[in-house]
Amino acid sequence: MRHNSLTNSKFTCRYEIQIDNDKEFQVARRIIGCKGFNMKNIIDVCLSQIGADPKVDSDSIKLRLRGKGSGYREGVNKLESDDPLHLCVSCKDEAAYNKACKMVEELLKTIYQDYKSFCQKTGRCFEDLSVKRLDFNFATKKPSMYNFEQPNETERMSETEIKMYIEARNKARRELNFLEADNIRNFLKGRGITLIDEKGGRGRGVEVTTWRYTN
Repeated sequence: MRHNSLTNSKFTCRYEIQIDNDKEFQVARRIIGCKGFNMKNIIDVCLSQIGADPKVDSDSIKLRLRGKGSGYREGVNKLESDDPLHLCVSCKDEAAYNKACKMVEELLKTIYQDYKSFCQKTGRCFEDLSVKRLDFNFATKKPSMYNFEQPNETERMSETEIKMYIEARNKARRELNFLEADNIRNFLKGRGITLIDEKGGRGRGVEVTTWRYTN
């Protein structure tokens, strides 16, 4: 039976992996799991929790590893994104979304512990890593970066964070979700960041968004 809480709206977030994918540690493979087991298991568990049928509703929750070393090719040129490696989570049901995030965070914490042990054994420099999550649920709550410590909103946002928000805003605009796009712009404005939409690509009508600090 199809679960009636599935809607057309989505809860979305992005986890920064913080480890480059290489042949020795193979962080991308550890995240995805053998033959995609980790991702499939998270999806199946989350859908079962809300009474949804994985065969019917599998598209209602998505886990996608993107960025350098992910192997995920996108865009017209079918190339990996130049963004740092990250995992995107999206779901149409809030309960399933929260469960997926919890499982992803547990997986990442285990991988970070394994990476620490790997670095110690191989003599690599390392730093203790904590889970970093960026929510894109702008229509329902203010977006913020989660590192499971005390977020400091007085600090300037990093260029990587700003680009994440711009990417989310551009996606909302493409989907004609102008309320969400305005929420993102206003959020960044409150953090002292002004967005400038300009035409890019001669004769193509392509719009490019740049930004600058206003204070």
